[in-house]
Amino acid sequence: MSAKKIELKVNYHVSGRYTLSYRTADGMYTDFKDDGLLSSDDQGRFYRSLVKKVVELASSGYSVSFIDTSDDGDYGMPLPIIIG
Repeated sequence: MSAKKIELKVNYHVSGRYTLSYRTADGMYTDFKDDGLLSSDDQGRFYRSLVKKVVELASSGYSVSFIDTSDDGDYGMPLPIIIG
């Protein structure tokens, strides 16, 4: 049996806030409402919460991929990461 797939996306706003979203079946992104993942101005807390969410999803049988748009580095493109 293949794993369920979920695509996550880290959004960074110029105000300094981070939000984690997931892609829905219709291709749109919806924000997670979990504490620490919605409009967080604490980068450390946000990424700790993100790791917990990824572990939770992977433990529930999801193959998790995500793109972090908060730092597009020297190439001008976010790097995708796939877990599971």
